[in-house]
Amino acid sequence: MTNPISFITEYNDRKYILTHWYPYILKDDKIFRYLKNDKENYKWFKNEFIHQATKQIVLFDRDGNKKGMLLFKLPILQYVTRTIFF
Repeated sequence: MTNPISFITEYNDRKYILTHWYPYILKDDKIFRYLKNDKENYKWFKNEFIHQATKQIVLFDRDGNKKGMLLFKLPILQYVTRTIFF
């Protein structure tokens, strides 16, 4: 099975490559760390990034160390829909 690249970005001195199986974190052009990709959404910011799953959001620092997590009872999309339309 292949592992295609779906996204590449760079913040500060880190490069992030998101593939089908893993998001890779490169430091000095070498693989510094990789995380399991649960086929959910990753979003990058200046000094951290988040992994958004169906019912949780996990915050990581720029090196991929977990900083915190938010858990929701309902899928996040339902919270967004309720906020916008109700």
